[in-house]
Amino acid sequence: MAGMYSHLAKGFSEAAQDDAMAVNRRRLNSCSQHFFDSPKKVNGVAAALLRCVMCDGWMPLEWADQYARGFMHANGDPEVVLPGFTR
Repeated sequence: MAGMYSHLAKGFSEAAQDDAMAVNRRRLNSCSQHFFDSPKKVNGVAAALLRCVMCDGWMPLEWADQYARGFMHANGDPEVVLPGFTR
């Protein structure tokens, strides 16, 4: 699992990481509309990854924020897809 979140996969084989990423990608791609859990805070810092309650896929907080911004620009309420979204 190359990339900025590879530290989350310590102890897993490269093949297992690749499989997990493929499963996550399929989940996210199959979802018609994401609804994310509220970002959790640890020591005052928001979690790095958020889970979609519809497809059980995970994505970085920054991507979920951009998803909510796109939802807002399409005249939707970003709070619907990302609780706690700030404009």
